[in-house]
Amino acid sequence: MRSKLFGALGLVAAATASAGADPLTMTASGQCEQVRDLVIDTIVHQVVVGYGYQPYYYGGAQRVPVADAPMPAATAAPAAAGASAPPPPASPAPSHYTTTNTQERGVDEADIVKTDGKYVYTLRNNELLIAKTWPVEKTDITARLSFKTLAPQQLYLHGNQLIVQGYATQPRANMSYGSMRLLVIDAADRAHPHLSTIYDIDGGNLSSRIVGDDMYIVQSAGLQVPPKLAQRAQKLVAGIPRSDQTSLRPWEIQSRLAATLRRALVKDLSAQDIAAMMPAIYTGNGKTTMTCDQLYMPPGTAQLGLTAVAHISLASGAHELVGAMIAGGQVYASTDALYIAAPSYSWNQSGYASYSTQIHEFSLRAGKPAYVASGSVEGGLLNQFSMSEHKGDLRVATTDWAWNGQQGGNHVFVLRPHGNRLDVIGALHGLAKGERIYAGRFFDDKGYLVTFRQTDPLFTLDLRDPTKPRVAGELKINGFSNYIHPMGHDLLLTIGQDANAQGRVTGMHLQVFDVSDPANPSRRFHETMAIKENGWSYSAAQTDHHAFTYDPVTGTLALPLYQQNGSEVFQGLVAYHVDGKRGFKSLGRIDHRELADRMIAHQCEMAKRQKNGSEPWLCSPQNFPNLRQQYPIDRSIVVDRYVMSLGTAGLMIHDLGNLRAVAALSWAKVDDHAAIAQ
Repeated sequence: MRSKLFGALGLVAAATASAGADPLTMTASGQCEQVRDLVIDTIVHQVVVGYGYQPYYYGGAQRVPVADAPMPAATAAPAAAGASAPPPPASPAPSHYTTTNTQERGVDEADIVKTDGKYVYTLRNNELLIAKTWPVEKTDITARLSFKTLAPQQLYLHGNQLIVQGYATQPRANMSYGSMRLLVIDAADRAHPHLSTIYDIDGGNLSSRIVGDDMYIVQSAGLQVPPKLAQRAQKLVAGIPRSDQTSLRPWEIQSRLAATLRRALVKDLSAQDIAAMMPAIYTGNGKTTMTCDQLYMPPGTAQLGLTAVAHISLASGAHELVGAMIAGGQVYASTDALYIAAPSYSWNQSGYASYSTQIHEFSLRAGKPAYVASGSVEGGLLNQFSMSEHKGDLRVATTDWAWNGQQGGNHVFVLRPHGNRLDVIGALHGLAKGERIYAGRFFDDKGYLVTFRQTDPLFTLDLRDPTKPRVAGELKINGFSNYIHPMGHDLLLTIGQDANAQGRVTGMHLQVFDVSDPANPSRRFHETMAIKENGWSYSAAQTDHHAFTYDPVTGTLALPLYQQNGSEVFQGLVAYHVDGKRGFKSLGRIDHRELADRMIAHQCEMAKRQKNGSEPWLCSPQNFPNLRQQYPIDRSIVVDRYVMSLGTAGLMIHDLGNLRAVAALSWAKVDDHAAIAQ
């Protein structure tokens, strides 16, 4: 019915699709005619189909002019009042340290914690905190900055630059509430970081990456149609005589209305209007707007939402936008290309939905993102690890869902760009029907998939011939893995949930698999978190790989853990030594109980000062067990021979030899570490 209606209205999008164009490959909108036609057709469709009803409103949220307020210098800790202390002499660096756990080498990912071995940088409670952590005996807060116009979410460390990204709580004029804001902070002097540049980017953030000196931000945005255009359309419809309603069929009436509206709106839509609709990057008093030749459109598109890829050179500050009229979803990047995968639903002739994933490739080889090609595969992706590039080919793992919610099987596809098409050059269909993918990972010409329903099949994949991917081997065991991590060339370290023979999960478990013989994978070691019958255990590292820390130098594995056995609750960090020959050796458990109590005491004092009525809850010891759960450990870092645990209450450093605490640091604001509001 939808395509018939579009045809009756004479919309350009439908006409383009019927011309035999590839339904996925995109072309630049050139001199803006395609953008103009899309906007007008969308308004006409919504107004005419809603004949007699109010059209959708296209304007953004209320705009508030906001100046780029300079970020104040952070307080030094400690430093004499009014004095600008010189940077301390450099101390010997640690022998090694772990950094953010990322999918691809050379492609950095945003997180809430970053380190350079000597300092830790973290976002906590609307603040950026810089803590000196090496030497460990001198651990202390060096600087802290709070944000007034930004809700910080993640950050990057790039040399002496800190890039904090989040949502603008007070957007600039002509920007919507919740748009992306980036603060580039010069932290060459760790005690006195200062704001270097503010970037505001239209749209909501989907993901970001840094490759070399180039940052790529993927945004979900849309064409901001001027309200005057929709209002003009509504007035025109209201003024058209309706006496022919008794003699014409509904689609004939709509066709006449559409033709009348199109002629009028074409005259009302200027080049300036089109430029004002496009996403932009704002910095200082400048504005860089996406141009029509940077916006790619698939034939037959009939919606105003788009996905934009913003590029910022962290070396020069140069920036630009490229976009496509597509829905955004999972994002994966190699050092050479960025891929955006979006779920797609269509209806077959039997009236049932078919599920697929559209994938769009953007080249990063020249620094600036450039659209390359588009393709489609059956089924849906689990996460970013469902994609991997190798020698220019993209490998994709999907689960195919049937209309009744049952899994129709799992597939592996290999795609290669040919012109502006991502063609499937090899495929493996129907793995583990009735199950779905719980974890996947690709390394060079090998792949690994974990599916689950009652048992946990681990599939090893031979991808040496990209045109003929095949299953090399399979291992069936109870439970499943959520994340797969390489441990050398022939071992896989995984985290997930154990299960009994009936498929009932029984708690978190860790496994080491030997895949040296792909045809005969085996589980070499298995570590379970023992729980009682009604207990449960879970780690944030199961769904967030940034919470997973493995140090190949010391063989240390550190993970957040929440475990409940009846009334007994543990919330903290577990640490192991993992060895390919001896397996798992528990180093012990770490909790932030004392740091949490200090934060609770601080909040209690603040509540008393503010007299806000929350004192009975915050200051009652009987509530402490519940209040402590607000302060979990969520990250860890291995530095030299120490393991550092970080959470919402603070950080602690323990000696790996005996897990003795050697340093503790609270994020609570105290007099000598007062935060300065922006």
